[in-house]
Amino acid sequence: MNVNNFVCEPDLDLSTIDRNEENLIIVDRKNLIKVERYIGFPLEKVLADSDEFPVIFNSGDGYDSFSFVFLDGNQMNMDFEKISLILMEKLLVIVINSQSLHRMAKSEFVEEFVSGSTTTMYMTFMELIFYEMSGQLREYEAHLYYMRSQLITGGREYRIGEIIHEREMCLTLKKYTRQLLLSREALKRNSNNLIPEKEMRILPNICAKIGLLSEIADHLTELSAHLMELYRSTVSTKSFHAFYKLTVFSFFATPMIVLSGIYGINFINRLELLRPFGFFLVLGVTLGISSIIFLLLKKCFYKQNLS
Repeated sequence: MNVNNFVCEPDLDLSTIDRNEENLIIVDRKNLIKVERYIGFPLEKVLADSDEFPVIFNSGDGYDSFSFVFLDGNQMNMDFEKISLILMEKLLVIVINSQSLHRMAKSEFVEEFVSGSTTTMYMTFMELIFYEMSGQLREYEAHLYYMRSQLITGGREYRIGEIIHEREMCLTLKKYTRQLLLSREALKRNSNNLIPEKEMRILPNICAKIGLLSEIADHLTELSAHLMELYRSTVSTKSFHAFYKLTVFSFFATPMIVLSGIYGINFINRLELLRPFGFFLVLGVTLGISSIIFLLLKKCFYKQNLS
Protein backbone atom coordinates (compact mmCIF):
# COMPACT_ATOMS: atom_id res chain seq x y z
CA MET A 1 0.00 0.00 0.00
CA ASN A 2 1.20 3.51 -0.84
CA VAL A 3 0.98 5.84 2.15
CA ASN A 4 0.66 9.58 1.46
CA ASN A 5 0.74 11.35 4.82
CA PHE A 6 0.20 15.12 4.57
CA VAL A 7 0.42 15.34 8.36
CA CYS A 8 4.09 14.35 8.22
CA GLU A 9 4.80 15.89 4.79
CA PRO A 10 2.57 18.95 4.11
CA ASP A 11 4.28 19.59 0.72
CA LEU A 12 3.78 16.06 -0.55
CA ASP A 13 3.43 15.67 -4.34
CA LEU A 14 0.58 13.40 -5.44
CA SER A 15 1.23 13.69 -9.16
CA THR A 16 2.69 10.18 -9.25
CA ILE A 17 -0.23 8.53 -7.48
CA ASP A 18 -1.38 5.33 -9.20
CA ARG A 19 -5.10 4.63 -8.73
CA ASN A 20 -4.56 1.01 -9.80
CA GLU A 21 -2.66 0.40 -6.57
CA GLU A 22 -3.81 0.49 -2.96
CA ASN A 23 -3.44 4.06 -1.62
CA LEU A 24 -3.85 5.59 1.81
CA ILE A 25 -4.01 9.39 2.12
CA ILE A 26 -3.94 11.10 5.51
CA VAL A 27 -4.77 14.79 5.24
CA ASP A 28 -6.17 17.76 7.17
CA ARG A 29 -8.86 20.12 5.88
CA LYS A 30 -6.45 22.81 4.66
CA ASN A 31 -4.78 20.39 2.18
CA LEU A 32 -8.03 18.81 1.01
CA ILE A 33 -8.24 20.72 -2.29
CA LYS A 34 -4.73 19.61 -3.22
CA VAL A 35 -5.71 15.96 -2.73
CA GLU A 36 -8.97 16.51 -4.63
CA ARG A 37 -7.05 17.67 -7.69
CA TYR A 38 -5.03 14.47 -7.99
CA ILE A 39 -7.59 11.81 -7.13
CA GLY A 40 -10.42 13.38 -9.15
CA PHE A 41 -13.00 13.10 -6.39
CA PRO A 42 -15.03 15.98 -4.79
CA LEU A 43 -13.84 15.50 -1.21
CA GLU A 44 -14.85 19.03 -0.18
CA LYS A 45 -18.43 18.50 -1.36
CA VAL A 46 -18.74 15.12 0.37
CA LEU A 47 -17.44 16.53 3.66
CA ALA A 48 -19.52 19.73 3.33
CA ASP A 49 -22.66 17.58 3.10
CA SER A 50 -21.76 15.98 6.43
CA ASP A 51 -20.54 19.12 8.23
CA GLU A 52 -23.94 19.90 9.74
CA PHE A 53 -24.04 16.43 11.34
CA PRO A 54 -21.35 15.54 13.89
CA VAL A 55 -21.84 11.81 13.25
CA ILE A 56 -23.04 10.50 9.89
CA PHE A 57 -22.48 7.56 7.53
CA ASN A 58 -23.17 8.03 3.81
CA SER A 59 -22.99 5.56 0.95
CA GLY A 60 -22.64 7.40 -2.34
CA ASP A 61 -21.80 6.41 -5.90
CA GLY A 62 -18.75 4.21 -5.44
CA TYR A 63 -17.73 5.52 -2.02
CA ASP A 64 -18.54 5.26 1.69
CA SER A 65 -18.11 8.30 3.90
CA PHE A 66 -18.07 7.96 7.68
CA SER A 67 -17.71 11.08 9.85
CA PHE A 68 -17.74 11.00 13.64
CA VAL A 69 -16.34 12.85 16.64
CA PHE A 70 -13.32 11.90 18.67
CA LEU A 71 -13.00 12.89 22.34
CA ASP A 72 -9.65 14.67 22.50
CA GLY A 73 -7.66 16.26 25.32
CA ASN A 74 -6.98 15.40 28.94
CA GLN A 75 -9.15 14.85 32.02
CA MET A 76 -9.38 18.56 32.79
CA ASN A 77 -9.88 19.83 29.24
CA MET A 78 -11.85 17.51 26.99
CA ASP A 79 -13.00 18.57 23.55
CA PHE A 80 -14.68 17.01 20.53
CA GLU A 81 -12.74 16.71 17.28
CA LYS A 82 -14.19 15.52 13.99
CA ILE A 83 -12.65 12.78 11.90
CA SER A 84 -13.79 11.63 8.45
CA LEU A 85 -13.04 8.43 6.54
CA ILE A 86 -13.76 8.20 2.79
CA LEU A 87 -13.40 4.72 1.34
CA MET A 88 -13.31 4.05 -2.39
CA GLU A 89 -12.00 1.17 -4.45
CA LYS A 90 -8.27 0.89 -3.63
CA LEU A 91 -8.28 4.30 -1.93
CA LEU A 92 -8.80 5.41 1.66
CA VAL A 93 -8.73 9.09 2.65
CA ILE A 94 -8.51 9.95 6.35
CA VAL A 95 -9.31 13.60 7.16
CA ILE A 96 -8.19 14.68 10.61
CA ASN A 97 -7.68 17.94 12.50
CA SER A 98 -7.11 16.88 16.11
CA GLN A 99 -3.57 17.13 17.48
CA SER A 100 -3.97 13.74 19.16
CA LEU A 101 -4.96 12.19 15.85
CA HIS A 102 -2.02 13.93 14.17
CA ARG A 103 0.31 12.29 16.66
CA MET A 104 -1.40 8.98 15.96
CA ALA A 105 -0.85 9.44 12.24
CA LYS A 106 2.84 10.12 12.86
CA SER A 107 3.21 7.07 15.08
CA GLU A 108 3.95 3.46 14.17
CA PHE A 109 0.27 2.86 13.48
CA VAL A 110 0.53 3.70 9.79
CA GLU A 111 3.65 1.61 9.23
CA GLU A 112 2.09 -1.31 11.09
CA PHE A 113 -0.75 -1.77 8.61
CA VAL A 114 0.69 -0.63 5.29
CA SER A 115 1.06 -4.21 4.20
CA GLY A 116 -2.73 -4.69 4.21
CA SER A 117 -5.42 -3.40 1.88
CA THR A 118 -7.29 -0.09 2.14
CA THR A 119 -10.35 -1.89 3.48
CA THR A 120 -8.22 -3.57 6.16
CA MET A 121 -6.81 -0.17 7.06
CA TYR A 122 -10.32 1.32 7.06
CA MET A 123 -11.67 -1.24 9.52
CA THR A 124 -8.54 -1.37 11.68
CA PHE A 125 -8.34 2.42 11.93
CA MET A 126 -11.94 2.60 13.15
CA GLU A 127 -11.28 -0.17 15.66
CA LEU A 128 -8.23 1.68 17.00
CA ILE A 129 -10.00 5.06 17.17
CA PHE A 130 -12.93 3.66 19.14
CA TYR A 131 -10.52 1.80 21.42
CA GLU A 132 -8.58 5.02 22.05
CA MET A 133 -11.82 6.87 22.68
CA SER A 134 -13.00 4.32 25.24
CA GLY A 135 -9.69 4.86 27.08
CA GLN A 136 -10.26 8.63 27.02
CA LEU A 137 -13.75 8.14 28.42
CA ARG A 138 -12.40 5.97 31.24
CA GLU A 139 -9.97 8.75 32.15
CA TYR A 140 -12.80 11.28 32.02
CA GLU A 141 -14.89 8.97 34.21
CA ALA A 142 -12.06 8.94 36.80
CA HIS A 143 -12.05 12.75 36.69
CA LEU A 144 -15.79 12.88 37.42
CA TYR A 145 -15.39 10.38 40.27
CA TYR A 146 -12.68 12.62 41.73
CA MET A 147 -15.03 15.61 41.54
CA ARG A 148 -17.73 13.58 43.26
CA SER A 149 -15.40 12.58 46.12
CA GLN A 150 -14.31 16.20 46.55
CA LEU A 151 -17.92 17.33 46.76
CA ILE A 152 -18.77 14.63 49.31
CA THR A 153 -15.74 15.24 51.54
CA GLY A 154 -15.65 19.00 51.04
CA GLY A 155 -12.03 18.79 49.89
CA ARG A 156 -12.58 21.36 47.16
CA GLU A 157 -15.27 23.87 46.30
CA TYR A 158 -16.53 23.90 42.72
CA ARG A 159 -18.33 26.72 40.96
CA ILE A 160 -21.73 26.03 39.43
CA GLY A 161 -20.26 26.82 35.99
CA GLU A 162 -17.77 23.93 36.31
CA ILE A 163 -20.51 21.45 37.23
CA ILE A 164 -22.75 22.65 34.37
CA HIS A 165 -19.82 22.33 31.92
CA GLU A 166 -19.27 18.68 32.88
CA ARG A 167 -23.00 18.01 32.62
CA GLU A 168 -23.17 19.51 29.12
CA MET A 169 -20.10 17.52 28.04
CA CYS A 170 -21.72 14.26 29.16
CA LEU A 171 -25.05 15.06 27.48
CA THR A 172 -23.27 15.95 24.22
CA LEU A 173 -21.23 12.77 24.43
CA LYS A 174 -24.38 10.73 24.95
CA LYS A 175 -25.96 12.33 21.86
CA TYR A 176 -22.92 11.55 19.72
CA THR A 177 -22.69 7.93 20.86
CA ARG A 178 -26.40 7.45 20.13
CA GLN A 179 -25.74 8.68 16.61
CA LEU A 180 -22.81 6.27 16.38
CA LEU A 181 -25.18 3.41 17.18
CA LEU A 182 -27.36 4.43 14.22
CA SER A 183 -24.31 4.72 11.94
CA ARG A 184 -23.22 1.26 13.08
CA GLU A 185 -26.30 -0.22 11.41
CA ALA A 186 -25.50 1.56 8.14
CA LEU A 187 -21.92 0.31 8.36
CA LYS A 188 -23.15 -3.27 8.73
CA ARG A 189 -25.19 -3.08 5.53
CA ASN A 190 -22.09 -2.48 3.35
CA SER A 191 -24.34 -1.14 0.57
CA ASN A 192 -21.55 -0.50 -1.95
CA ASN A 193 -19.85 -3.85 -1.23
CA LEU A 194 -16.55 -2.00 -0.84
CA ILE A 195 -15.60 -4.19 2.10
CA PRO A 196 -14.85 -7.82 1.11
CA GLU A 197 -16.48 -10.60 3.09
CA LYS A 198 -13.19 -11.63 4.69
CA GLU A 199 -12.65 -8.07 5.99
CA MET A 200 -16.13 -8.00 7.54
CA ARG A 201 -14.84 -10.26 10.32
CA ILE A 202 -13.45 -7.14 12.05
CA LEU A 203 -16.90 -5.51 12.03
CA PRO A 204 -18.24 -7.28 15.19
CA ASN A 205 -15.27 -5.88 17.15
CA ILE A 206 -16.02 -2.37 15.88
CA CYS A 207 -19.73 -2.71 16.69
CA ALA A 208 -18.89 -3.99 20.18
CA LYS A 209 -16.63 -1.00 20.80
CA ILE A 210 -19.34 1.40 19.63
CA GLY A 211 -21.78 -0.31 21.99
CA LEU A 212 -19.26 0.03 24.83
CA LEU A 213 -18.86 3.74 24.09
CA SER A 214 -22.63 4.17 24.32
CA GLU A 215 -22.75 2.35 27.67
CA ILE A 216 -19.90 4.46 29.09
CA ALA A 217 -21.60 7.65 27.85
CA ASP A 218 -24.86 6.63 29.56
CA HIS A 219 -22.96 6.01 32.80
CA LEU A 220 -21.15 9.36 32.53
CA THR A 221 -24.49 11.11 32.02
CA GLU A 222 -25.85 9.54 35.21
CA LEU A 223 -22.65 10.45 37.04
CA SER A 224 -22.86 14.09 35.93
CA ALA A 225 -26.50 14.22 37.10
CA HIS A 226 -25.31 12.94 40.48
CA LEU A 227 -22.68 15.71 40.55
CA MET A 228 -25.44 18.28 40.05
CA GLU A 229 -27.47 16.79 42.90
CA LEU A 230 -24.40 16.74 45.19
CA TYR A 231 -23.63 20.35 44.35
CA ARG A 232 -27.20 21.43 45.14
CA SER A 233 -27.08 19.43 48.37
CA THR A 234 -23.75 21.05 49.32
CA VAL A 235 -25.10 24.54 48.66
CA SER A 236 -28.27 23.76 50.64
CA THR A 237 -26.21 22.44 53.56
CA LYS A 238 -24.04 25.56 53.60
CA SER A 239 -27.13 27.78 53.48
CA PHE A 240 -28.72 25.80 56.32
CA HIS A 241 -25.64 26.15 58.54
CA ALA A 242 -25.45 29.88 57.87
CA PHE A 243 -29.15 30.28 58.61
CA TYR A 244 -28.80 28.12 61.76
CA LYS A 245 -26.00 30.33 63.11
CA LEU A 246 -28.04 33.45 62.45
CA THR A 247 -31.06 31.88 64.18
CA VAL A 248 -29.06 30.93 67.28
CA PHE A 249 -27.56 34.40 67.44
CA SER A 250 -31.01 35.98 67.18
CA PHE A 251 -32.25 33.78 70.05
CA PHE A 252 -29.43 35.02 72.27
CA ALA A 253 -29.83 38.62 71.15
CA THR A 254 -33.62 38.74 71.65
CA PRO A 255 -33.59 39.34 75.47
CA MET A 256 -31.00 42.08 75.07
CA ILE A 257 -32.98 43.71 72.27
CA VAL A 258 -36.23 43.59 74.28
CA LEU A 259 -34.70 44.97 77.49
CA SER A 260 -32.72 47.64 75.67
CA GLY A 261 -35.91 48.64 73.90
CA ILE A 262 -37.77 48.98 77.20
CA TYR A 263 -34.96 50.90 78.82
CA GLY A 264 -34.75 53.12 75.83
CA ILE A 265 -38.01 54.71 76.96
CA ASN A 266 -37.51 57.93 78.92
CA PHE A 267 -39.00 57.46 82.42
CA ILE A 268 -37.75 58.20 85.97
CA ASN A 269 -38.52 55.03 87.96
CA ARG A 270 -35.71 52.80 86.73
CA LEU A 271 -33.95 50.24 88.93
CA GLU A 272 -30.44 51.35 88.07
CA LEU A 273 -31.29 54.91 89.11
CA LEU A 274 -32.94 54.01 92.43
CA ARG A 275 -30.59 51.24 93.57
CA PRO A 276 -26.79 51.08 93.45
CA PHE A 277 -26.75 47.59 91.88
CA GLY A 278 -29.76 48.03 89.61
CA PHE A 279 -27.76 47.94 86.38
CA PHE A 280 -26.05 44.68 87.33
CA LEU A 281 -29.42 43.20 88.29
CA VAL A 282 -30.83 43.92 84.81
CA LEU A 283 -27.65 42.56 83.21
CA GLY A 284 -27.93 39.37 85.28
CA VAL A 285 -31.57 38.87 84.26
CA THR A 286 -30.56 39.25 80.59
CA LEU A 287 -27.73 36.73 80.89
CA GLY A 288 -30.00 34.35 82.81
CA ILE A 289 -32.62 34.37 80.06
CA SER A 290 -29.89 33.83 77.43
CA SER A 291 -28.50 30.89 79.44
CA ILE A 292 -31.95 29.27 79.64
CA ILE A 293 -32.30 29.62 75.85
CA PHE A 294 -28.85 28.08 75.37
CA LEU A 295 -29.71 25.07 77.56
CA LEU A 296 -33.02 24.52 75.77
CA LEU A 297 -31.33 24.67 72.34
CA LYS A 298 -28.59 22.28 73.50
CA LYS A 299 -31.19 19.83 74.78
CA CYS A 300 -33.15 19.95 71.50
CA PHE A 301 -29.96 19.48 69.47
CA TYR A 302 -28.96 16.48 71.62
CA LYS A 303 -32.35 14.81 71.16
CA GLN A 304 -32.18 15.45 67.41
CA ASN A 305 -28.80 13.70 67.18
CA LEU A 306 -30.10 10.70 69.15
CA SER A 307 -33.07 10.31 66.81
